[in-house]
Amino acid sequence: MIFGFIDILSYVSTFMTLKPGDINTTGTPTKLNQTGDERKWLKAGDMFEMHVPEIGTLKNTVQDEKTLAI
Repeated sequence: MIFGFIDILSYVSTFMTLKPGDINTTGTPTKLNQTGDERKWLKAGDMFEMHVPEIGTLKNTVQDEKTLAI
């Protein structure tokens, strides 16, 4: 990430009120530290883990949308 979690929340809170349960999604600019051949994409079975100090850790396993039951 280019900006830290606290910096992003601080900025967002300047123009909207953040409430419990709000989700703040961010993206990563393309080509950030990787060339086309080096770029790695999440694939089914990968584990995504995010830790935010004083909040906790969120872990999710990536699934292929084609295999998800509707």
